[in-house]
This record gives sequence, C-alpha cells and structure tokens, in this order.
Amino acid sequence: MKMLTAFTYELDDVELAVAEIKEQLNLKQNLRKNAVGILSCYAEFVDTGVVDALCRALPFEVVGSTTLGNATNGGCGMLMLSLTVLTDDHLRFATTHTASLLENPQQAMDEAYHAAVARLPGRPSLILAYFPFIQDMGGELLLECLRRATGEVPIYGTVACDHNLDYREAYTLNNGEGFRSSLSMALIYGSISPTFLVASIPKEGIQKQAAVITASCGNLVKTVNNLPVEQYLLTLGLSAGNGFAGISAIPFVLDYSSGTRPAARVIYMLNGEGEAVCGGEMPEGATLAISSLDHDNVIHTAQQMTETILKVGAQSGALLFSCLSRNMALKTRMEAELSIFMQRLAGVPFAVSYSGGECCPIQEEGGGLVNRIHNFTLTACIF
Repeated sequence: MKMLTAFTYELDDVELAVAEIKEQLNLKQNLRKNAVGILSCYAEFVDTGVVDALCRALPFEVVGSTTLGNATNGGCGMLMLSLTVLTDDHLRFATTHTASLLENPQQAMDEAYHAAVARLPGRPSLILAYFPFIQDMGGELLLECLRRATGEVPIYGTVACDHNLDYREAYTLNNGEGFRSSLSMALIYGSISPTFLVASIPKEGIQKQAAVITASCGNLVKTVNNLPVEQYLLTLGLSAGNGFAGISAIPFVLDYSSGTRPAARVIYMLNGEGEAVCGGEMPEGATLAISSLDHDNVIHTAQQMTETILKVGAQSGALLFSCLSRNMALKTRMEAELSIFMQRLAGVPFAVSYSGGECCPIQEEGGGLVNRIHNFTLTACIF
C-alpha cells in the first residue's frame, strides 16, 4: 500500500485549494487501482465549500472529521486542511456514514456497516472510524455499538472536535458532506496488518487520593463522594469561572476497581443539569484521581512516539491522533507538538490530527486486540 499526503491553508479560494491538493498528490503518477481519502480540517473548510469541492474533484471516496489542528508532510497548523490517500492494487476500500445516532445508534451502525460490507468481497481487515461528538453519548457507548455491528474488526479513529469549547462545529465527513450526529467510516478489505501504538499520561503524575463516583449515567457523572460534581471540583481547588472553562485540560484517572487497566478520562464540560460530560463510560463505584499533563509531558511522549515509529519501520506511513487536551497543555506554543512530527517524520508519509477521543486497539494479556476509546493519549496506526 502507498500513502500520499497533501495540505492547504486556503480557506476562501475554493479553486486554489483544490488545485494545491491535486498538485501535491500527483494522482496521475501515484494513484494505484483502488484508493480512499482521509480528510482532516479546521471546521471553516466545511462552511466555505472547500471540502465539498475537493471531494467532487477526486476519483475516490473520502472520510474524515474536523479537528483543532493537524500536520502532515510539509505543513502544520490550526487553520489547515490535510488529505491523506491510501492507495493499492489489491486492497479494497468502501466508505459510508450512518443515519443520525441520536435515536437508535445500534440500528444506524448495523445498517451502514452491512451496506458498506456488501460492496466488498468480504469482512474488512481494518476500519477507520470518525465518531461524532454527542454530549450524552460517550465515545465508549458509540464504539460498543460499532463493535456489535462489525464483530472484532480492529477499529482506529477519532471523535470529531473543533476550536469551540462546546464543539458546536465538530463534523464527521463523508464524500464532501459534514455531519453533526453521524459516524463516518472507511472499511479496508485485504491483507493488511497495521501496528497500533498508544502513549498515555505519566503514572508519576497521578495523585494518590482518589474519590468515588456515587451517581452516574453512561458518560455523565452526577455526584462524586456524594457531592454534586460542581462541589467536588471546587474541593480540588478548581475555579468555577465560565462553567469551569479549561477543565478538559485536566486528566482524571478512572480506576474501575475490577482489575481492568485504569484509563485517563476527560471532562469536556458541565452540562445544563450540572453533570460532568466525560469522554467515556463512568460507572458508579469506580474511583477518580486527578493527574497532570504539562508541556514537557506532551513533547516527551511525541518524541518517544516518533522514535518508536522509526524503529518499527513504517513501510507505507502512519496515521496519528493526539488528544486535544494535549494541545491545551502546550498553552501558547500550540504548534509545538505538531512541529515535532514534521521534523522527525520528514521521510515518512504521516498525518496527525487533534482528537476529541482516540479510538485505538490495545493488546490484551492473552495476545489479542481489543478496541478502546482513550483520552489524553497519543495514538498511532502504522502501515
């Protein structure tokens, strides 16, 4: 498989944006028999029509999502669109998007997946998934619905995000259209064995004093230590100003108290009922501990990830997602992490985007892969 990358900063001149992407891809020379496009962009590229025009100008299907910022070979930034093309003579690709997931997510995923599989010779080897940000449906719930629809196919992807505190312009993308409540995905059929990597927050930053979730529903936390969430957050010394703005930059480590590996969880915001909207399932009885993530942690894990990618040896390239909270930890140096990938992976086709939740398989003790939604992580899918 071959991986091509291209980018543009052109938001307003649609024709110029499309021309820049096509020139960089040089499809006449580089395109093989089958292909799929993966698009990541600032939300305004959807509104100005660049996304739609670009997808209409390409001879293959395209999926993706909006992001806070991204990087690829030769370019990085917050106001950027990147397009990655996976192309091969033997692999087969099919894209789809679900109906709105607000009412019956399981049915919507079942129908979309089976319609896409019908266009392939058989069951896919890998799914690239782009989940919508839905306040009262955490990424884990949506991933579980997709797992039931697809079986145990490895799933790599992201939860859509944008530059707003409430993610109101976070879109999933499929063939030029943007969706607020639909899942988009690309199915890959054939002989492909990617390597998956996950880098999380450092263990030494986790505080020993833990609190117990005493009331929750899915990804919504109502009380901690029998206190309303707002009061619990105040006991941690956090400021209630502007609805605890910036809380998504603070890692909370969730211990299921069941022997399962602890997981970092993000609190996106407090909703109108005062409940904490979290990045995954928050079961009652689990314990929470506050942790820390700073500039040095982010830079160090990014450097380690690039070293691992080069050591593993990406034959075709690498797709990466970095939690948007990692970007917040960089404060004014917003492009510092993206720049590391540009510098260190200059000889490897790559695409990295900020994520509202990272979907990446992890290795079980028995050796198999299990699909997981992560927060505060840097993930990679290496081909």
